This record gives sequence, C-alpha cells and structure tokens, in this order.
Amino acid sequence: MSTTRQTLTYTAVAVGAAAAGFAAGLLLAPASGSDTRRRLGRLVDEKKTTLERKGREVVDRAAEYASDAIEAGREKVDALLHH
Repeated sequence: MSTTRQTLTYTAVAVGAAAAGFAAGLLLAPASGSDTRRRLGRLVDEKKTTLERKGREVVDRAAEYASDAIEAGREKVDALLHH
C-alpha cells in the first residue's frame, strides 16, 4: 500500500471509530445534559432541605440540652445558697 493510501485508510478508520464512539455515547448516555443538570438541581435542593431540617433538629436539641443544664445549674446554686 502506498503512503497516501495508508494515510487515507487510517484517517477513514479513525473517523469511523470516532463516529461509532459518538453514536454509542448518544445511545448509551443516561440523559441529556439539560436533563442531567435538572436532576442534579433537584437532588441538591432535596439535600439542602434535608440538611436544613437536620440542622434545625440539632440546634433544637442543643438548645434543649443547654436549657436543661442551665436549669440544673440554677437548682444547684439555689440549693447551695439556701442551706
């Protein structure tokens, strides 16, 4: 085979492989870019909501714990002062 013919053959094989890869990518892709971004956006919103809820729960529990500790401290101080 001549050098020009080899170059054309390799180029044709490369272009064919690229086209096959592109087609396979389109066929096997889970979703389009906009669909994927939309799904990721929803997932981020859901996780944000969950994180906010759990954060509020932690703050509420910490506030309750602090309130209980303060009340227990007051009771001990009152007991020491009145005995």
